[in-house]
Amino acid sequence: MKIPWFIVILSALLVFGGVLYLGSRNYDFTQKPSTEDLQFVAQAWQDSHPPLPHRDTPLPTDANDTSRENTANSAGSAFSDTARPIEQTSNHGMDVSHHHLLEAEDLITRPALDHFMNRSAEHLSLLKLAKQLDAQGHYEFALLAYERLLDSSIDTEPREILPKITRLREVVKPWNIDPELTRSFTLHCHVPESHYGAITIILESLPELIADSSSFLVLPVVKISSIKQREGYPTPPISMWCSLESHETPRLSFQLKPTDAQTSSNEITPNEIQQKIHFCLYQLVQQTLAHQSQCIVPTDLIAPNTASSAFKSQITRWSWSQFVQILAAQHPEEKKQPHTQSEPPQRPPRAIPVSE
Repeated sequence: MKIPWFIVILSALLVFGGVLYLGSRNYDFTQKPSTEDLQFVAQAWQDSHPPLPHRDTPLPTDANDTSRENTANSAGSAFSDTARPIEQTSNHGMDVSHHHLLEAEDLITRPALDHFMNRSAEHLSLLKLAKQLDAQGHYEFALLAYERLLDSSIDTEPREILPKITRLREVVKPWNIDPELTRSFTLHCHVPESHYGAITIILESLPELIADSSSFLVLPVVKISSIKQREGYPTPPISMWCSLESHETPRLSFQLKPTDAQTSSNEITPNEIQQKIHFCLYQLVQQTLAHQSQCIVPTDLIAPNTASSAFKSQITRWSWSQFVQILAAQHPEEKKQPHTQSEPPQRPPRAIPVSE
């Protein structure tokens, strides 16, 4: 049975008015509170807010009175009025003459992905700043500073930076936490029919690897098609290229031959196939970034890095985002045409599902 609407409204008004009347009928809102009432309220507030613990050193009355010279003196480094020491360290072993590097930075606001780009030419200063940020626990800013050195500095030795980037990537949270902001591109793979099943299994983990390496800024969608093996002909090579919308990169191909020349078997192992595929994708990223003058092309693999680990250390997060932007912004005339030679019949492309 439905209750008429006017009865519902009348009942609600009666309940509201009754509660309001019963709760406020004993209060007088026309007169000011007495002194006893005010004292009672003040005492109740003090009881619920205990005083702060005692400090051995009082707080400064005016924050503007504390200058950089006073801060250095309190740390045990006395500056003279006529000369400033060049090499002077604090109790923590940090160069006091470079404290201004940290003081000039905004370490509260979340930085942009291209943070420190305007200071990329100051190689020595940026390297010192990165080390100070790392030492004081500002890992997000330290990682960005090291990445800018890797992106834009040709004078800095990458071997010194790569271990620091690898360590900080394990500490810093992923840059992109919104799946809707992840940029996707298609990775095409033409593989021999005899290796179709094995390569399909190998490529299933590639989207997760690239997503983690790019800090979830980029996610590839892998499409595999097989090439039929002709009798009497050698095994066809694997061809790979990337595409986004109507734009695509040039195709790269490689043969399925063992990397180790000393091996007695001509069969290639699944691990070698995986490394060759990862290295081919690494080269595709290098070639795409070469189209942008503002980008420094990632260096060739530096031992003991493999292509799998170089995705996360030698290609920075900003470079991954630029890779997709450049791929999407390619002019139609710059699109490389695929090979015009006739190809064997192929299976329809198969998309590998990406696990959440």
